[in-house]
Amino acid sequence: MGLKLLFICKRRPMGRDLITGPYGRFFHLPRELAARGHDVELDVLSYRAGEDAEGTIDRVRWQSHSLRPNPVRAWRRLVQRVDAAAPDWIVGCSDTYFGIAAVALARRHGARALVDAYDNYEAYLPWCTPLHALWRRAVAAADLVTVAGPSLATLLGAARPGRAPLVLPMAPDPAGFVLLDRYRSRARLGLAPDGLYAGYSGSIARSRGIEVLFEAFRLAREQRPGLELLLSGRLERGVVLPRGARYLGYVPAALVPVVLNSFDVMVAVNEDSAFGNYSFPIKLYEAMNCGVPVLATRTASTAWMLAGHPELLVPPGDPAALATAIVGACAQGRIVYGGERPDWAANAAALEAALNAPGFSRRAGS
Repeated sequence: MGLKLLFICKRRPMGRDLITGPYGRFFHLPRELAARGHDVELDVLSYRAGEDAEGTIDRVRWQSHSLRPNPVRAWRRLVQRVDAAAPDWIVGCSDTYFGIAAVALARRHGARALVDAYDNYEAYLPWCTPLHALWRRAVAAADLVTVAGPSLATLLGAARPGRAPLVLPMAPDPAGFVLLDRYRSRARLGLAPDGLYAGYSGSIARSRGIEVLFEAFRLAREQRPGLELLLSGRLERGVVLPRGARYLGYVPAALVPVVLNSFDVMVAVNEDSAFGNYSFPIKLYEAMNCGVPVLATRTASTAWMLAGHPELLVPPGDPAALATAIVGACAQGRIVYGGERPDWAANAAALEAALNAPGFSRRAGS
């Protein structure tokens, strides 16, 4: 007999609409659990007006509640949904607020609470200590905590001694991230078929170490003058792109595999920081699935993700080392990476086993 599971999160985690284009752990974990026979509902809160709606995607029933113009009404609707669903588990994901809400709703309705984290959320608002205290209290009180990697498990595990979080790695979306013809991919983007392109996809922000990438690119061009830098993602105000860089904009999800397949090398940069050491850049796995050479700043998180390929890591804050690695990677061509990478089906199987573990009754009060 399947479990009744209610997932709650914001409608646009990572800046992308979860309903019009389902993606990531926020959708694929519910989808895989529904495929395994569980009764799954996804309720999302939107910061935009006029997005009250409901439907079904791949056996996952969903409802969207707009916080504007009346956030109290949206919250009441969510509480009513919990009343009607009577779930065995309430799963809070996407940020601190939904983790806190999941624990509060679960206690109110006699359900179990699961808190999921894919980043160190406290690093987003380091000054907001009252929110951090509520978050840590929710992490400590949750029946189960799931995280994207071991460094995050250690961080959040400090709030719940003897009850280690379950690691559910970030995984590529199941469709699209495969090896495509490089020349056709470049043609779709209006790029030169025989160009030499280093690529970056993600937040183009100083806090991510983007200036190190820019300096590394400048040094690499001294050895390979024809090298260009392709950037896609959100461009932070005030960031000045270096000569030879091209900004592709915020690329629609359907085009991301095409962009990755256009790169000669994909670079993931970050800093050795309270954010970087707990950030697990999924673009690494996506590019590897496309056979694209990858490089990454060595942090606690990327060292774990690329444990089988330590040669792909470069020291943080070292543009000279990164430049040398970029030039070398550009000469490699496509790569067939050994080993297996995470997938959502395996993550769902691990989560299902944890939800059904001895000691967890179907309802917290039963």
